[in-house]
Amino acid sequence: MGHSSEALHDSNIVNRSPCHPETRKHILSEIETWAMDASSEPGYWMFGLAGTGKSTIAFSVCEILKGRKVLAATFFCSRQISKCNDYRLIIPTLCYQLARFSRTFAMSVKEILAQDSDIVTKRPEVQMEKLLIEPWKAVIKAAQMGSFHPVLVLDALDECQDIAKVLQPLVSAISKKELQGLKFFITSRPEPKIQAKLKAYSSSGMKEFILHNVEKDIVQNDIFVYLQKEFQEMSPAKEQLNLLTNLSQPLFIYAATVVRFVKEADGVARRKKRLHDCIENAANLKDLNALYVEILDKATEKLQDEEMQDDLNIIHTIVSVGKPLTCQTIAELLHAEVESVSNLIHRLHAVFYIRETDGLIIIFHKSFYDFFFSFKDSKYKYNARTQHESLTFSCFQIMEKLCFNICDLPSSFIKDDNVPEFNDKVSKKIPETLNYCCQFWTDHFEIGQTDELFQRLQRILIEKGIYWLEAMSLLKSLPRCSKMLDVILQTSSNNADDSSIQRIVSYLQNLLRQFINGDVYGMTPHLYLSIMPFWENDVGCKPQLQQGIKLMNWVVDWLPETTVTVNVSARLQSVQYSPDGTRIVSGSHDKTLRIWDARTGTQI
Repeated sequence: MGHSSEALHDSNIVNRSPCHPETRKHILSEIETWAMDASSEPGYWMFGLAGTGKSTIAFSVCEILKGRKVLAATFFCSRQISKCNDYRLIIPTLCYQLARFSRTFAMSVKEILAQDSDIVTKRPEVQMEKLLIEPWKAVIKAAQMGSFHPVLVLDALDECQDIAKVLQPLVSAISKKELQGLKFFITSRPEPKIQAKLKAYSSSGMKEFILHNVEKDIVQNDIFVYLQKEFQEMSPAKEQLNLLTNLSQPLFIYAATVVRFVKEADGVARRKKRLHDCIENAANLKDLNALYVEILDKATEKLQDEEMQDDLNIIHTIVSVGKPLTCQTIAELLHAEVESVSNLIHRLHAVFYIRETDGLIIIFHKSFYDFFFSFKDSKYKYNARTQHESLTFSCFQIMEKLCFNICDLPSSFIKDDNVPEFNDKVSKKIPETLNYCCQFWTDHFEIGQTDELFQRLQRILIEKGIYWLEAMSLLKSLPRCSKMLDVILQTSSNNADDSSIQRIVSYLQNLLRQFINGDVYGMTPHLYLSIMPFWENDVGCKPQLQQGIKLMNWVVDWLPETTVTVNVSARLQSVQYSPDGTRIVSGSHDKTLRIWDARTGTQI
């Protein structure tokens, strides 16, 4: 079953840690009492402002419940990691863990998947019914749990894209008691869309806890204890700790960032000096943004103007890219030295870290993004359009490496997955930087679009557009191309001078549909051998066939670029487009109702 192992609370992909043993004791005790009380509400929603310590508390809750043997499943969202911010993976991941928690649940899921193995790709309402509600009913019927109440933990929902699509069926199921016996501990920022979903059911099954409204004395004491323990080797005076505590109140992330900033210095003497500087400069460090300015100042002091701009470009690139990347890839996107990137990350250890498992650069806290996107009054001002324009040009330049049969596949008779050492070939010929550019260039183009970029785009589509589709096929990301080309259509439609680009994109979309809907999908060489001969290439996209096959007897008013093929498993009873034309609904004689993507023909 497709799930996200990265989203588990104890995954080593993300550097998570629990609360300090002497802090948050009252909050953790209250949550543990709720979890172990059979008569308490099935849902517990803890929300708070950025930096108040929600994820750290959630991790501690997981460890406590794990010790009590009631932790059934977890999903920790993260905007930086694609498999941790995809709402479509939440229910399958919870289901996967529950299947390991309960044998009865696992057997029920196995039977359901045997009947329809594509459930994990369906919309959240279907996933909820088939992967959670029905299997859990089997557990209840078998009376396996007794008075036992397993807990599922969902953290940082605000960092997951389109999270409302999952919350709707989840809170509905909780409210209707369709998951009776299961408990859900949920954390998020107080964002309107999340609040609207959760507050609608708060009176009938969702306990609320507002973290930033905890009594000031309790939070102040917790932060003081945390700072005292972390700075123990430096023996700061109580007055100094009180000053830092007051500055941090109520943001634990402020205190944690100060700790990392001080402790990244080499040797106790330098750490003492850095702590002293923080305290002496306390009047200017009155909020988290000011602290980030101080950290950046310290990391870039004594730099020449050109060096300063180079470092800023690296930082702005890290906060702009669509997913975490290695120092090597950041350097290649900027045509910089890898050493320059890694050295800067080391100097900014208070806000960045390099993950040991794969070398990806990770930002400690979402508030650092907020600093750049909302804090304008500093020399570190971030210009999103300029940064994304530059990254788009870099992507186009790197995509010049795309070429015919880039992975040297030996035969068109073999499916990609059956090619010996296929994954190694792809990794070698389409390394991380080229891989990233192929999958995210439209993200940067959409924000950074300029007249010069549109001119460059037309050339890249003609000369590399088909080779890009080949690369995306090899990367198993071909369905993503449809949305990416839609972005280009949308942006170019705002400019009357870009009709030629729209025409090129339309032809590429037609080629994409024919390939995805054909029997040779998953056999990349057939893009050239079996699809292109039947594709009209009137816009001059390379490579061009010397002679293609043109079908002359078209049905009147039928346009091939508007055609999509859907493969149903039983004889059709009825078919209908959705009002907006983006979906197709089909009803078959086997009493099934299916929804399809009208652009690609894939089942939703």
